[in-house]
Amino acid sequence: MCNHAVNRWTGSSRSHVLDSVKNNNIPILKVLLKVPQSIKKNDLDLGLLQAAKLGHTECVSCILATKYVCQDISDSHGNTPLFLSVQADKPDVVKLLVNNGDSINSKGVGKCSPLHVAAKLGNEECLDILIINGANLNSRDSAGNTPLILAAKHSHLLIIQKLLNVKCDINAKNNDGWTALHYCSRKAMGVDILLEAGADVNVADIDNITPLLIAATERVSTVLSKL
Repeated sequence: MCNHAVNRWTGSSRSHVLDSVKNNNIPILKVLLKVPQSIKKNDLDLGLLQAAKLGHTECVSCILATKYVCQDISDSHGNTPLFLSVQADKPDVVKLLVNNGDSINSKGVGKCSPLHVAAKLGNEECLDILIINGANLNSRDSAGNTPLILAAKHSHLLIIQKLLNVKCDINAKNNDGWTALHYCSRKAMGVDILLEAGADVNVADIDNITPLLIAATERVSTVLSKL
């Protein structure tokens, strides 16, 4: 029965590979992967990207096991399977791809690395996996943001603490000259954490604005007392 089905699929392998991945249909995917004439390398690449994004760990494992997919494949935006799995907050897939040797510091849309994505979205478990495996803590995206700056910008306190614990650059500036403390001062959150870790309260942005001035402008009295 399976052989008969595979013969019918041979002419349009892409849709069947993608369908099996989308539906997390492992038996069908395994049948497809066992029949060389039923599949093309590009179909495998697309399948891996989709499986990573959906968090279908066993599909990812099956496709990687073929040894026919390149570790540097990416979608039309330059996002790798690792990038997509972090974006979708799929730590099991992240771990699998990292263990497979995927480039942990590769950059996708906006020149963001997987660590940028984890920090921005607050995906804690993915962030832990990336840090443990040597992700660049001070990588810059297209706006000059480090993962710490993005965590501060998006109010992820636990992410901020995790990054500080591994000694990221606490006073790194983005293209506007803003540090993590600038963002935390504006939002009245995380200031204590940053100050205790040694953040510079007098650092000025490109317009000579300091975190203290931001707090005063926003009338954040709790921040002013700390600064």
